[in-house]
Amino acid sequence: MSGKKSVHGADDLRKKEEEKISHLSSPEELPIEEVRRLVHELRVHQIELEMQNDALREAQAELLESNSRYTDLYDFAPVGYLTLDERCTILEANLTLARQLGIERSILIGHPFPNFVAPGEKDGFRSHVARIFQDRWQQAFETRLITRRKGEELYALLESMFVEDARGNRQCRISVTDISDRWRAEETVRVYMNRLKQSNLELQDFAFIASHDLQEPLRKVQTFGTLITEKYAEALDEEGRDFLDRMMKAAKRMSDMVHGLL
Repeated sequence: MSGKKSVHGADDLRKKEEEKISHLSSPEELPIEEVRRLVHELRVHQIELEMQNDALREAQAELLESNSRYTDLYDFAPVGYLTLDERCTILEANLTLARQLGIERSILIGHPFPNFVAPGEKDGFRSHVARIFQDRWQQAFETRLITRRKGEELYALLESMFVEDARGNRQCRISVTDISDRWRAEETVRVYMNRLKQSNLELQDFAFIASHDLQEPLRKVQTFGTLITEKYAEALDEEGRDFLDRMMKAAKRMSDMVHGLL
């Protein structure tokens, strides 16, 4: 801005001096001191313009270098980036996203992003983008994306936010993180959990059958042992009572063991 003001200032000064000269009948009528003053001022302004040009070239070089750094950071970021309009058309995309989808970036630009969302999840994605434009705050959404690599899908975490550019265009910016490894690990856990539940049901069935098969004869042993003790204990000799006592204690231990296992 300062460079523009200086250039405009020099132009204004030049116009004022030209107006002064225009009032004179001819250049020869200018006083020598006035001519010297004008020449001096023109030289000063020429030096200022040269300095401003140098500063402008330096600023331009810094801007190009900064833009190059930004482009590198954008294109080679560890996550994919893209910008959508309200119709979900891709306005911008970085090289990382192109690699994630196995497609040239030039093909991505101008195409609807839902074309790269797995069937059955397109409506969910469109609803996600609609909420971004409506609520205007950052939101996350997990989905499956279609890649050009045969038989492969990308399980992705989308983190989206609302932006509005200098011209007032409403846009949605999205970062795409590959969570395929995490999703596969979680799917493996889900499979094993289902197997564990099935095994648990089978174990419960086995426990029910085992408890019936073991407890039923034990109950009979304890019942008949109790009857013998009550009715025939006095008819037994000491050795017989000892055998009966051992039998009852063994049956009790077996019954407690079955209950403990169950």
